[in-house]
Amino acid sequence: MFYTHPMPGQTLEDVEQAEVKFLEEVIRRHPEADKPVVIGNCQAGWAAALMGADRPDLNSLIVMNGAPLSYYAVKNHPMRTFGGLIGPRWALLMADMGGGLFDGAHLVSGFERLNPANTIWSKLYNLWSKIDTERKRFLEFERWWGGFFLLTKEEMKFIMGNLFVGNKLERGQVFLEEREINLRNLERVVVFASEGDNITPPGQALAWISEVYASAEDIQSAGNTVIYIVEEKIGHLAIFVSAKVAEKTHGSIINGLDVIKSLSPGLYEMVIVEEKCDMEGVCTYRTRFEERRLEDIRKMNPERDLKGLTTLSEAYDNGAKLFETYLAPLVKAGITPQAAEFIRQLHPLRVERYMFSSWNPWMLAPKILAPWVSAIRRPASDDNIFVKIEKVGSDLIVYFLNGYRDLRDALAEEMFEALYNGNPVTEEALRNLSACRTVTECGEGMIQPFRDLGEHAFQKALAQLRKHFNVLTSVDIAA
Repeated sequence: MFYTHPMPGQTLEDVEQAEVKFLEEVIRRHPEADKPVVIGNCQAGWAAALMGADRPDLNSLIVMNGAPLSYYAVKNHPMRTFGGLIGPRWALLMADMGGGLFDGAHLVSGFERLNPANTIWSKLYNLWSKIDTERKRFLEFERWWGGFFLLTKEEMKFIMGNLFVGNKLERGQVFLEEREINLRNLERVVVFASEGDNITPPGQALAWISEVYASAEDIQSAGNTVIYIVEEKIGHLAIFVSAKVAEKTHGSIINGLDVIKSLSPGLYEMVIVEEKCDMEGVCTYRTRFEERRLEDIRKMNPERDLKGLTTLSEAYDNGAKLFETYLAPLVKAGITPQAAEFIRQLHPLRVERYMFSSWNPWMLAPKILAPWVSAIRRPASDDNIFVKIEKVGSDLIVYFLNGYRDLRDALAEEMFEALYNGNPVTEEALRNLSACRTVTECGEGMIQPFRDLGEHAFQKALAQLRKHFNVLTSVDIAA
């Protein structure tokens, strides 16, 4: 995407071609320079990979930071389970309710739900407990985080069908205008991941390497150079916006470009070691590149599980066909451009922002009082008994919210596994769905296997109940 509102009918193929044209123009204007280095953060990482695999002649290096390329690489990951359970159908419905535009606020709220303790409590508690120093940083981040973009329905269908559900990118099954996109075409790439990233953990960022290549020697024979960096504690957003990360990791990548380009083909880990820091906290770092094997990549993600992927892809393809045939026309008929905009403005993330903005006349009093309160405010000392009670209370709230998150994610994972991983009922329903021709046939074909399963479970439970009752009635009362 390039603007908040996409061009009518814009597709990801259009975006990729715009990137190609841009790089061609940069190269034309700077014939004396090396080819550009392309850096992609998060979703822009796979967009850069698409472009780089399509036109490897237009870059000297692709850097992907916190970028998901192996969407189903990590077991027990909520992005995988919730995406498989509700994501595809919901995304298409939301796009039609948006008049053909998918609201990026839905994606942001999805990210925020991954860590409810931070979203509901910790982020705001950190602001108010450090109000004298956190105000500027908080507002700058929220302005950036709240810059919601819109995507066309065509873009969301491509993203769902080929990436988040289909997982076709690492398998070389993505096509842009009939051109196959193969990640083996990436001649020189740096992948930056972090163990502390709960949105794109190292498995999602790195597992494609062991899928695309058979061994480190395979990378060498292809003439490619693959470099990865794995930090321990950096969160997803900190990968892109943290000044400390920019100084250490991104600075080391940029300063090491000449070394990176001179490395012989193969698989390397980029290790960054802090040497010294001055009085102002500015540090210098030493970088080294260590040769690695694909086994080192696999060790980071030993539970890779793609068993349910085929069933999930079939469910999405069939569900999308049914939605587009029967439900989408009804939704589109009831949505005007004005209604779509009204729905967007009612999104909770927008409401919570303009509720406390100057749009709300009730905020005039806080606006007037804030400078006076700020001038006379006196922070309580850390040994204040009420400050200590406050911190303990905050820790308890975080503890319980984390417990809720863990329970929710575990239940979602169990549901995902039960539904997609070798479930004969789901597989039969999908076979019936593929063969049906009318709404009635499709409904019956999809429901019947689950009805049969329910009947079987009921009969089994009834038999157990009868057995239990017979044992009870045969007991010798006198004994």
